[in-house]
Amino acid sequence: MSQTKSISEFMRFIKILLLGGVLGAAGVIILLLFGPQRFRGLFISTQPQLVPSTVAVSSSPEVSPTLKPDSTPSPTSSPVTQSLDQVGFEDIVGVFGEKEITQLARLGVFDKITGKFNPQQPITRAEFVRWLMRANNTMWFDEPDKIIRKAEGGKAKFTDVPATHPDFPYIQGLLNTGFISGSDEKTFRPDQPLTREQMLAIKVVVDIGGINENLRNSKELSSNVPSWKDRNQISQKFIPAFNASYFSAPASDFKNLERSFGGTVILKPQEAVTRAEAAVCLSLIGDHQGGYNHRMAEQVLQAKAKQQSLK
Repeated sequence: MSQTKSISEFMRFIKILLLGGVLGAAGVIILLLFGPQRFRGLFISTQPQLVPSTVAVSSSPEVSPTLKPDSTPSPTSSPVTQSLDQVGFEDIVGVFGEKEITQLARLGVFDKITGKFNPQQPITRAEFVRWLMRANNTMWFDEPDKIIRKAEGGKAKFTDVPATHPDFPYIQGLLNTGFISGSDEKTFRPDQPLTREQMLAIKVVVDIGGINENLRNSKELSSNVPSWKDRNQISQKFIPAFNASYFSAPASDFKNLERSFGGTVILKPQEAVTRAEAAVCLSLIGDHQGGYNHRMAEQVLQAKAKQQSLK
């Protein structure tokens, strides 16, 4: 009898153990499914997330990755700080200039690299000069003699661009190099929309390093200038810039106007330039040597990517 009782008690103990194991396993399953994240993390190992690689921003004077995004542009550095993998404006997909806008954004030319770019809005004269200097300096990042230095003080040339103006370093800097002139002798009118003829006049001087002395005082448009139906509407003071732009094959190869406005028989010289058109114009920069050499945003991005991969 005692032996039978012992066997019965042993079987009851085994059943209790089995029941406890089943209840314990059920409890663990419930906690895994519905329990706190910390407890689940003890049992479930998560796969590490892949962090996209980035292309380093140029360390040239114009492309600094140290300022906060969407902040007010500093007169002395570029405000782009986000990872370059975040580059992407929400309103440029499928629009004219999408590729060039994206390329220049990756080079730190703009004040931000996400959000709205507003490609069809007119660009102001000050904004174009700011973009131009940044584009030039980042495209020639490896050739210091082609970097355009910003003004760091001194007497302001234009009454409407004092030393306290946020774009004074850019506007006065281009003026100091002889690459720019104002609306008249005393003013620059930084907030006015940039016109097509003004864009060419500013850009071509940077591309070819100045206007040939023989062309500087020209009063009539050269026969090399395209025969737009409204070419007689080009302002007299911009005729030298047009003649210089189409004076020789190397300079005319830049095709700043054709690249920006496409094939057209009408120039509309006083029409405002859009932000997208300005970006397309700036996607190619001359080396200040008569237009014989140039850099494109695309090739600079490729060079920087290769440089980064070798580090």
